[in-house]
Amino acid sequence: MKRGIRFWLAYALAWVPYAVSYVVIFVQQGSSLKAAIIDALINVISAAVLGLLVFYLCGRLSWSRYKRAWFFPTQVGLAVVYASLWVTVVSLIFTLWTSLREGKLTIVYLQSYALQWEFFSGLMIYATLASLAYVLQISADLREEERRVREIELRAARAEALHTRTELTALRAKLNPHFLFNTLHTL
Repeated sequence: MKRGIRFWLAYALAWVPYAVSYVVIFVQQGSSLKAAIIDALINVISAAVLGLLVFYLCGRLSWSRYKRAWFFPTQVGLAVVYASLWVTVVSLIFTLWTSLREGKLTIVYLQSYALQWEFFSGLMIYATLASLAYVLQISADLREEERRVREIELRAARAEALHTRTELTALRAKLNPHFLFNTLHTL
């Protein structure tokens, strides 16, 4: 299976347990199963789509030993932006969904406990996705470094073999005239 397809499949499947947990929470709060599934999909799909932005940003802000002073504050700021953006997007989608269902503009936004939960979840989702992005980035860097080390070792082995071959050729060149002259002298 191609690498890109594996990533998308794993990315989609990773959100399933999160969606199921949302359905369970909404059903426990008294929502019907259908409403719980719709609410969970709105929350999880918006988080997953915004998660792609996290992967993009983490690719642009690569982990480096030399940039540690600004790295963590930047990540904390981006986590707050992600969580705020997610709360806003979910509220907009719920507003649109409710307005279409009722036939009139009905503004829906998260309040109190739901707002706190959604915001905290957004911070945790960002931390999880950013950590995963950097683990993937570092593992790719390590694989590249290992490939370079193997290539250098191979070049060194080839150079050593060439050096040995050159020494052997030089010894043969020295021996051949001696052998010839010794044979002629004996004759």
